[in-house]
Amino acid sequence: MLVGLGPSHRWQNKALTMKTMLPIFILALLAGAGCETLPGHVGVTTAKLDGERQVHVDPGWLHAGGLKISTIKLGGFWSDRRPDEFVLEAVVLGVDNIEGLKIGIDGRVSEFKPAGGFTAYEYKPGYYEQFGSYAGHSESARRFVVPLDFVRAMVAGKKVIVRVSLSRGYLEGEFAFDQITFARPGFRKALAKLGPPS
Repeated sequence: MLVGLGPSHRWQNKALTMKTMLPIFILALLAGAGCETLPGHVGVTTAKLDGERQVHVDPGWLHAGGLKISTIKLGGFWSDRRPDEFVLEAVVLGVDNIEGLKIGIDGRVSEFKPAGGFTAYEYKPGYYEQFGSYAGHSESARRFVVPLDFVRAMVAGKKVIVRVSLSRGYLEGEFAFDQITFARPGFRKALAKLGPPS
């Protein structure tokens, strides 16, 4: 039970600031919406057919800076079939062609081309529940193969900026941000499931 939220208490408990309440509010919204997994969720699968093991990260948000609303997510997966690589999946809200990916880690910029195929588009339907109604939206996604050590550097970096190049410009977001539903905590958990570097 949360203390200090009743009408007669008016935030008397100073420990319940917006910074501490925001993750709780987001979790309540997602739980009420029936979401199966949170952004940044990590899962491990083993194929019955050939025993291939994959560790995957559901795309988590990148920080847009200030009070801006982010429109970029980053996720991906690792496979024991190619243990030195990691497939990043860049996701943007809306329909646009994703053409490239640039990532700056503490001032050092690397550029990646798509791993083949085309930008994938998906429509996420809206829904209504007790907190309100949420409009449906479209997402665009494309994959990029990077070295596994590069992902380790991203997670360890102090200032990591991701730029997704689109047919109509680009979007940027900050990866090195550790709040719930953001990308870096999920990547950190995924790397922990892979074990230490060899």
